[in-house]
Amino acid sequence: NQQSLAKIAELQSATSKRSSSGGKSKSPSKSSSKSKPSKSAEKLSEINGIGPKYQKRLNALGVKTIKEIAKWSNADVEKFADKLGCGETVTKDWREKAKELVKK
Repeated sequence: NQQSLAKIAELQSATSKRSSSGGKSKSPSKSSSKSKPSKSAEKLSEINGIGPKYQKRLNALGVKTIKEIAKWSNADVEKFADKLGCGETVTKDWREKAKELVKK
């Protein structure tokens, strides 16, 4: 559980840093777009089952990309299921779909 709490704190810190740097910063993503997946591949809504509601809630928890979900450990799956109130089956499914999308 302490590892999960550390991960949450890390994600919240990253979110705070993004917010304090002026909110939406599109220019850095343009300059590094060659090494990153396309913008559509980074939208969480590309994962079946993540609509606007869950995307907003995941963003609030610091989850911004499909790649992040693809890297979730079993502890992360459990933690986000608990935080979102959606059940581990749902978050495991998201992780598996994210892994498939990252491979593309």
